[in-house]
Amino acid sequence: MPQNKSAYTRYLILDECLRSQFGRYTLSSLLEKLNEKLIDKGLGTIGRTQFYGDLNYLEYDLGAPIVRESFGKSKIIKYSDRNFSIRNQKIDKALVQNLRDSLFTLLQFKGLNQLEELEELLPKLDKEFGLDSTSENVIAFEENQYLKGLEHLNPLIANIKNKTQLTITYQNFKSQEPFIWDVSPYFLKRYNQRWFLFGQVKGFKSLTNLALDRIEKIEASTSKFDLNTEYNWEEYFDDMIGVSKSPGDQLEKIWLKFSSERAPYIKTKPLHGSQKPIQEDESGLIVQIEVVQNNELESLILSYGGSCEILKPQSLRERIIKRIREYNY
Repeated sequence: MPQNKSAYTRYLILDECLRSQFGRYTLSSLLEKLNEKLIDKGLGTIGRTQFYGDLNYLEYDLGAPIVRESFGKSKIIKYSDRNFSIRNQKIDKALVQNLRDSLFTLLQFKGLNQLEELEELLPKLDKEFGLDSTSENVIAFEENQYLKGLEHLNPLIANIKNKTQLTITYQNFKSQEPFIWDVSPYFLKRYNQRWFLFGQVKGFKSLTNLALDRIEKIEASTSKFDLNTEYNWEEYFDDMIGVSKSPGDQLEKIWLKFSSERAPYIKTKPLHGSQKPIQEDESGLIVQIEVVQNNELESLILSYGGSCEILKPQSLRERIIKRIREYNY
């Protein structure tokens, strides 16, 4: 089933529309109706990419009988069986076993109180459904349980859920004195074994991200919480590598050439979801990715050393050359 509340809310809205006896929705009007209802519920709107993904999940994962039919000069989308609803689906034993095994795997990730609480569900599931409880741990997550700032993780999760305005004392690497910011916390993301908090800082127009290992203190604020009505987190990170994006950043087509020795690794582990091959011969592999330029992109490119060459844009090529000369990579 969906991994978060907002996703499941979208599925329920689509389910209601598609089984309606009176609704005749085209894809465009269905997306418009979905976003209207999301706004009514205080949730963020979604774009076409996420919309099509939701429809695919309904149809292929949840078995919704979705059909597309001609209606005049348009095509409408609906359920062939109006009595179908995802609310009425039963959970079979095989699915519960898969959920149990997935939960057991997820529990190998350390540091989240929410997961520790879920551990109590395992024996209850085993007893209720007569499941196989002999799960063996066959997976490990690369993590550093001694990383500074992890003590903030659970309190921040709770504050985000409760929409609690916070006063955060933050010491970055460049300033001698810490900053004290009034923050509406929205989202947490882990990248390169570091956790980052995304939120709205009072007095700033753009979104701010704060590394948890640089946070010194978190306290409740008396200021009003600013609701997030702009950012869809399932799409926000689609056009970048890492966590850094500035207002006005534009997508760019970046061409990188990798040596023939490095090429197999790049093909099996793409740099980004937008990666596509341009050319491959005995001299190496040329790929294109479409992302915004940021520090994480530059660091990733530099990590490949001499096996990676930037073909375009020229601005990124010159910046990497400058970093190599300055820091003697």
